[in-house]
Amino acid sequence: MKTVYDKLKPDILASIKGDKSKYPYTTKALIKELKSCINWSQLSINAVSSIIIHSHVKIFDSDKFEESWEEICKMLKLDPEPRLQSNRSGKDYKKMQDIKDCTDKFKTWHRSYNSYDYLLYERFCT
Repeated sequence: MKTVYDKLKPDILASIKGDKSKYPYTTKALIKELKSCINWSQLSINAVSSIIIHSHVKIFDSDKFEESWEEICKMLKLDPEPRLQSNRSGKDYKKMQDIKDCTDKFKTWHRSYNSYDYLLYERFCT
């Protein structure tokens, strides 16, 4: 049976191993815990926090989403304006983001994140 350690993405695992010389004790403890757990729910909060730290991935706080939107758009190569201007009450807004201009990574994320919407669309609109 695969452990959480075995399920890690290669880049995350490489980052954890890369930090081993800088943080030998904490990295060793993290790897030990990852190898002892089968499911993510078995991990301690400390281990999950360490994985996030070791992953060197930017985490965005949903409570501060407005402040992060421009940076998120740059990462996904999207125009921030349709989202920023779409909630203006009583205003006519006609700017659209064409799906062909979106990255494949964004399309995959969007479909998984909005899977319920896609199921409804496929069930009732096609």
